[in-house]
Amino acid sequence: MSGVSDVEGYLQNVLKREIESSEVYPLEADFYAKIKVRLSEVCKVAVSGEVSKELLEGWVKRIRSTMLSILFLRLTKELLYVWFRGEKPNVTIPKEEAEILDKILETLSNISKLEISPSQDKVEAPPKLSIVSFLKPYSKVVLSDGRILGPFSAGDVAIIPGVDAAELERVGVARKIADLG
Repeated sequence: MSGVSDVEGYLQNVLKREIESSEVYPLEADFYAKIKVRLSEVCKVAVSGEVSKELLEGWVKRIRSTMLSILFLRLTKELLYVWFRGEKPNVTIPKEEAEILDKILETLSNISKLEISPSQDKVEAPPKLSIVSFLKPYSKVVLSDGRILGPFSAGDVAIIPGVDAAELERVGVARKIADLG
């Protein structure tokens, strides 16, 4: 049954490419949909008696597993891209990945806009600032307000919002030197 072998071989090549590089490669917007349609077509032919049900189920299980591996690898790389560059990758990505990424970005945007007081009449105090010293090189910092700073070398000093300073200190990237205001 070469149809399953073709699908499986294609997916293995895509998976290998994704494993071997940290780049976010373009992939057709309908990548997952095409694979599902092709697999469905192959299964219809196979059910007609060409192969045993057990063999077919094994192939389908491997193909689903490979598709999920590709999805998780690509999402990991896409999220790292967003984290370090502050924007979505500028390549074609499958519709399913784009939907997940859009939902995550929407959630992050909503979280960063949380207000302590529901009253719109109150003037918000400016955020408390802190001076930090970087303990090790760090490519970029995405601040809670969405701004991006960096890169930083060990020993560099920066003035950033206190909440961001606390997070950098918590993960061992920087040490808070002083709070301002």
